[in-house]
Amino acid sequence: MKIKTIGLMSLVLLVVTSNTALSQSFTSAQGYLGPNLYFKIEAPVEVSVNDTVSLKITLKVYNSNLSAARITVWIYDCGVDEQYTLFRNQLIPANTEQAFTFTVKPAREGYLKLTIEAEYYYVGNGVQYEYSYISLAVTAVRNMTYRDLYNNYTSLLSEHSSLLREYTYLESEYNKLLEEHRLLLDLYENLTWAYVNLSQNYSSLLSMVTQLVGSKSSADSTKTQTQQSTVATAVIATGLIAVLAVLTRPWRLLKPEKRGWWFT
Repeated sequence: MKIKTIGLMSLVLLVVTSNTALSQSFTSAQGYLGPNLYFKIEAPVEVSVNDTVSLKITLKVYNSNLSAARITVWIYDCGVDEQYTLFRNQLIPANTEQAFTFTVKPAREGYLKLTIEAEYYYVGNGVQYEYSYISLAVTAVRNMTYRDLYNNYTSLLSEHSSLLREYTYLESEYNKLLEEHRLLLDLYENLTWAYVNLSQNYSSLLSMVTQLVGSKSSADSTKTQTQQSTVATAVIATGLIAVLAVLTRPWRLLKPEKRGWWFT
């Protein structure tokens, strides 16, 4: 549907929206279509794609009756293209108010737009003809709305707070373990120093023991050699005695007078 924009001096428009999308869920636009026809549009600030959205239009007539009135509403964009005729060549009495609600279902992201076209006769300085036209974006259509983002933010904030508390606890435990690590490191250094000293003392004592064992081995070897020499000497002496005994035995068997020649 092609929409033409017409600027009219008789159109007075006041748009009131929320400061933030979360502090107020509806946006309101109000003003006048000509001198005698007041309008007010109420619509959600935003909706999700494929969600049903309701828009409310309130019309109020001031000062004089509207004759042969023709008022048409278009709602379009975001996959929506709907046209509604509210009045067609009808009389609308003065000081009357009527409200209309329209329900549509946007199918894609963007801004849902609304147009009101009003054409009527009224009594002023004689019979006057009025034609007014207003078109504006009323509702943002998003896959992810600010409400969804805010809910996600709230959930993430809660999770962050929980994780922060856990982090604080883990940091405290880490600091305790770090202090224990420092103490154990000091103990390790002390034990290492003691081990080095013991190792040096052990090496020194091992050297002394080795020397003592060497000295004892030498002494034992000397003692063994001496004992072996003594035994050998005794054996040799015994053997000589035995030989002499054998050699002298025949001589002893001779008569004394026969043995004297050995001494002459």
